[in-house]
Amino acid sequence: GFYFGTSAEADPAATSSGWVTAVDAATGKVRWQFHAPEPVIAGVTPTAGGLVFTGDGGGDFYAFDAATGKILLKYNSGGSMAGGVITYAVNGRQYVAFTSGNVSRMGTFNTTGSPMMVVMALNVPAGGPKLITLPDAGIAQVALPGVSNSAADQGQQIFAANCSICHGAHGEGGVGPSLQDEALRKDLAAVIEQIKNPAPPMPKLYPKPLSEADVQAVAAYVQTLKKP
Repeated sequence: GFYFGTSAEADPAATSSGWVTAVDAATGKVRWQFHAPEPVIAGVTPTAGGLVFTGDGGGDFYAFDAATGKILLKYNSGGSMAGGVITYAVNGRQYVAFTSGNVSRMGTFNTTGSPMMVVMALNVPAGGPKLITLPDAGIAQVALPGVSNSAADQGQQIFAANCSICHGAHGEGGVGPSLQDEALRKDLAAVIEQIKNPAPPMPKLYPKPLSEADVQAVAAYVQTLKKP
């Protein structure tokens, strides 16, 4: 749960934006500000070398000059940034790593994108950046009448990008309830109806960002979930 100590109301996703503010710790004066086009809910990481790393909900990773706020690097990661940004060294080479996509349950409801971990470094060897896909950790699924495997497979990808932030990577639950017994409690039509017309605090994802076909696929995937 969220314990703010007060009430909180989120900005509308269509008009929300974010800020990065540098404050002089000795005087309290603002040194510089950056207005991001999307909310900045990722970690903000300063370094001894005079850099500041962070990212926004639109997926842009930023490296700032800590003294002036000048953007030294802007890189779109392909998914919302809502987690921490770390920097470390291995054998004398410095790395920066962060998560991207629907990986943080502390993000906003419009946190989207396939879950990834991005690792950056200077002087990348010949061959350029590499995309590495790790094997799935495994999930128990059950075949149900009227639910095609192809629809469920597509729904799993859509679920990961839009629903796992609250319900967990495999529907095991988190901020939102577990969906692993959903097949026992609701038929396919009822799951579709709940996605289209959710009860608060579940966010409304239909008709955008989820289309009719997306809703059908997610419902098909949810129907296959069961407890390990």
